[in-house]
Order: sequence, then C-alpha cells, then structure tokens
Amino acid sequence: MPTYQLDKWRSANWQRGNRFYRCEITQDLFGNWLVVRRWGAIDSRRWGSKDEVCTDYAEAQKLFGAVVKRREKRQYIRV
Repeated sequence: MPTYQLDKWRSANWQRGNRFYRCEITQDLFGNWLVVRRWGAIDSRRWGSKDEVCTDYAEAQKLFGAVVKRREKRQYIRV
C-alpha cells in the first residue's frame, strides 16, 4: 500500500490577461510523484494539460521550480 505525503503536495496558479496556468505536485494512486500542468483561456473552452511522472520528490520539486521560473519570465502574475 502506497504512503501519501500530503504535506509535500504543492500548487501554484498564474494569470496573464485572459490566460491561466496551474502547476501542481501530487501523488498518483501508486504513490508516484506527479507534476500536473494545466493551461488555457478563461473565456473559452480551449485548454491543455500535461502530467509527468517523476522518479522522486526532488525531481518533482526541480520541475516545479522550472515552471515557476518560466511563468515569471513570461510575465504571468501569481494568483
């Protein structure tokens, strides 16, 4: 049975104009670490998502940090 570490789960939301971006560190049913990304436009039904399985929590943190840096570079505002 997998052990879930809910205290390590993280999420962040950004917005720029009518565009949004969300990134999360979570675990799946098997206890694997995931980085889940979702993006799109607020006023339309167009959106996308990407789920990446990481080998460990450190890798998930590194990927999450890269997403944060990229959103800031592209002038998204954290909400």
